[in-house]
Amino acid sequence: MFKQTALITWQPEGSADARDAILAAAEKSVTGASLSRFAPTVAGSHQGGDMVWHLHFSSQAAWAASGVAAALDRLAAEAEVSLLDACAYETSRYGVSAPDIQDGIYRTLFVGVDETASADAARQFADELAGMPEYISEILNWGMNPVLQSRGRLRWTHVWEQEFADISGLLGPYMTNPYHWAFVDRWFDQEMPCQIVQNGALCHSASVLETSVIALYGG
Repeated sequence: MFKQTALITWQPEGSADARDAILAAAEKSVTGASLSRFAPTVAGSHQGGDMVWHLHFSSQAAWAASGVAAALDRLAAEAEVSLLDACAYETSRYGVSAPDIQDGIYRTLFVGVDETASADAARQFADELAGMPEYISEILNWGMNPVLQSRGRLRWTHVWEQEFADISGLLGPYMTNPYHWAFVDRWFDQEMPCQIVQNGALCHSASVLETSVIALYGG
């Protein structure tokens, strides 16, 4: 499956009706998506937007033919929109242990790995993030994939997604687990020689989860 994830940040003062109309028009202009879902973000997100737009396609070709690129261009140009960060990627690396999760939390992390990082370092970084579910049982479903096309405030290279039963799983065990600070944090820490994530190059976005989106990656 091929996915487009967009993080929409509204202007501080705006009209709820105008925003709803903008989202409806954007959704209507995209064809061939097997899933199109908007979800509001929750408190604690960092550069994560106010709304997450999930778009699933059967293939990269279906994504390319869908008109989604033009839809994102129009969306970014709307006066109501302050910022739009978006990533398109093949959902080839993921795990699902709770396909029927409802009313939980979806979290995505857009990451920008420095262009000077070696291929081996980038691969190890991705492997160690993908290894987190083995040590953190609160991660019910997950995906770790390189980005084919990105847009927004920075050049995004990877998308790290997780689904939790509730927000406490993300803010508690996920953030405080020894695996996180011993293996994962060092890639982000500018005081560590192995840092490869550009300073500030991340969007941490947590949002309301009606039903799993990651469980659909195998469809």
